[in-house]
Amino acid sequence: MRVDGPNSIAPAATQHGAPNAAQPAPAVLAGRREMKPAAPSSADLSVVVEIQKDNRLVFRFVDQAGQVVQQIPSEQLLHLSEAIARFLQRASK
Repeated sequence: MRVDGPNSIAPAATQHGAPNAAQPAPAVLAGRREMKPAAPSSADLSVVVEIQKDNRLVFRFVDQAGQVVQQIPSEQLLHLSEAIARFLQRASK
């Protein structure tokens, strides 16, 4: 499976021939990768990518104050998938 990061689409300035400034490499810390969005936005969000122990990817969009603005998949969906996995394990025994 291939996961394209936030740089999969070039910023509007690059599409119109403007020079593209080099972006710093994202920092990777214990299964988490923190990146700035490719194009500046009014909210100025960071993206935190977490690889969980079962190889699930969780994307968190965090504002400058450190508050999570959005998470994909949501906490509810993560809890539901864990409950289903536990149910299937018990059913297979």
